[in-house]
Amino acid sequence: MQIGQVGSCSFLPTDTMMLLPLEWTLRLQICKKQLAKEGLPWDLAKSFDGSLVLGSWLSIDQIKDVNMIQFNTNINEMPSSEGFTNDMLHKIDELIEYISQFITIKTGDLLITGGVGEEQEVLINQHFEGFIENRKVLDFYSR
Repeated sequence: MQIGQVGSCSFLPTDTMMLLPLEWTLRLQICKKQLAKEGLPWDLAKSFDGSLVLGSWLSIDQIKDVNMIQFNTNINEMPSSEGFTNDMLHKIDELIEYISQFITIKTGDLLITGGVGEEQEVLINQHFEGFIENRKVLDFYSR
């Protein structure tokens, strides 16, 4: 999710959360597991050119209920993961409240959470699609 026009905020209690104009998208995080198996830290295995792919953004106005956002992904037109934001361990407003206790949240900041489903191997020329509320926000081929 992306923080909209709020300037900067420290400690945002959950009862003010829906005052934030947010945008939503899907992300695909690619990990070089071999680096982690070799004993290197996970942050190096997940931090390299092209390791994070972001979809196009949907305005909060296009979302009915942030705690029930439906999302799904396909690889080569076959379902690869699906879920709802209420499947997450913590609600969106609770995550923002917690994070804002330690980090000042500013306009344009991205808050990226974990995903659902199993990790899958990425092969060259696979076609990836991602949907939020049945709207396509992610569409690319791996290279």
